[in-house]
Amino acid sequence: MSNVFCPPSNRRRLALLALIAVAGTCLSLLAYGVLHSKDENLLGTRLDIEAERRAKAIASRFRSNASSIWGLSGFVRRGQPGSPDEFQEAAERVLKSNTDIRAVYWIPHLTPDKRSVYEQAAAGLGLTGFQFRELSAEYQLRPATVTDDRELLPIYFAAPPDRQQALLGLDILSQPTLRKTIAEAIGSGRTTMSTAVAWPDDPQGSKVILNLRAVYSEAIAGDDPQAPEVRRNKLLGLLAVSICIDTLLAESLSDFGPGIDVQFCDTTASPQDQLLCVYRSQTKDVAFSAPGGTGSAAAPVVLQPITLDVPGQHWAISCQPTADYSAKPSGLLPLVSLGFGLVLTAVLTTYANTLLSRTEKVQQLVIRRTSELDYERFLLETL
Repeated sequence: MSNVFCPPSNRRRLALLALIAVAGTCLSLLAYGVLHSKDENLLGTRLDIEAERRAKAIASRFRSNASSIWGLSGFVRRGQPGSPDEFQEAAERVLKSNTDIRAVYWIPHLTPDKRSVYEQAAAGLGLTGFQFRELSAEYQLRPATVTDDRELLPIYFAAPPDRQQALLGLDILSQPTLRKTIAEAIGSGRTTMSTAVAWPDDPQGSKVILNLRAVYSEAIAGDDPQAPEVRRNKLLGLLAVSICIDTLLAESLSDFGPGIDVQFCDTTASPQDQLLCVYRSQTKDVAFSAPGGTGSAAAPVVLQPITLDVPGQHWAISCQPTADYSAKPSGLLPLVSLGFGLVLTAVLTTYANTLLSRTEKVQQLVIRRTSELDYERFLLETL
């Protein structure tokens, strides 16, 4: 029994040491949790800043491409379009100054009585093989089925001519997804961008955005209720630039490092059609589909979409960190604080144990010496 008996003093000492160890460990874990939470908040703030930077870069690129259509103003003078050479000259300036622009078009407004005139004039202007075309459901060119009472908006001049020759005569009204944009551009008198559409000049399946500017036979000012109808009656045609969306995103985000993918969305479309394309930061390419389930898949962190100011559209970008980005180790401060707290707890516990042990030894020495003195006093008294 004497081997397992624990004196009250030992029990008190063990209880005090346990209290110090538990309190120190809890405080260390609490400090680690607070610092780790701050690190996560800093990560969210950093992601917000990075998303804002990318949104500004894309918006700036969009504005540059949107304003490029005004470089074609010299083609239309005094309410009349110029010659093919004048168009090519203006188009070359636009194409050289904006690498995101794939093509430039002049699209006249043809009423039924003007169709034959334009078809006959096409041969004299060197537009070989010109005929009215339309897009099939598979985005393939085919001869247009033209009724006698339907107006047309065919591509009449195109640049660069070597890559756009096949599109001459394409009636853009045959593309259902463009009709709303066309009506908005004509009725408002302002430049208007279409949604991202597949275009027959690229067999690889990428998409373009058409920026449209209506041209009228005379200047029409004001936004009174009759203005849209007046603009439609005075319409000469449309100037259009085809903006390559994958090039635009890749060039806008080329200076940013990997780790944050960008989804380009149309917020007014149906849920299954909202995603226009995805920029993958790891490979720096653009895919016109949802991201796969590989290393570039989106992490659980989801950032609020950032709206882009685009005329005629309601677009937004959604920046999402990749799994690799989210898996990056956070700062060392939480781990350092945890390690320091545990070491300090161990040191304090050891020091307290040493002090208590020394006190106990002193007490035992005092008791033993007192016993010895009592015994000596007893011997002296008995003698």
